[in-house]
Amino acid sequence: MPGQSAQLRARLPARRRRRRPASCCGSTPSRRHRDGDRRWGRGTPLYAGDCPYAVLRPRPQFVDWEQLKGLLTFVRNLDELRILGRTAPNGTRVIVLPEQEPPTQ
Repeated sequence: MPGQSAQLRARLPARRRRRRPASCCGSTPSRRHRDGDRRWGRGTPLYAGDCPYAVLRPRPQFVDWEQLKGLLTFVRNLDELRILGRTAPNGTRVIVLPEQEPPTQ
């Protein structure tokens, strides 16, 4: 099963996850809603190929930083950054997404 290999890689220790195979490099990140659970801090995991790459807007009360070690974390605004920053270990890479104007009709 192709989804099973991604689940196994997500359970690997962070030092082994950083050594992603070449097949993961250069691919477009994608999201998979069916994977959103507590291991992702109730956020949405983003994948590059079959490898976990980042987590979109994890909830601070559910985050286990050992499981998210080595992954990018995207937040919506500076308030979310401050809340996550209280518990995040040093070296955690957090990116604040820019505000976008709502589409006009």
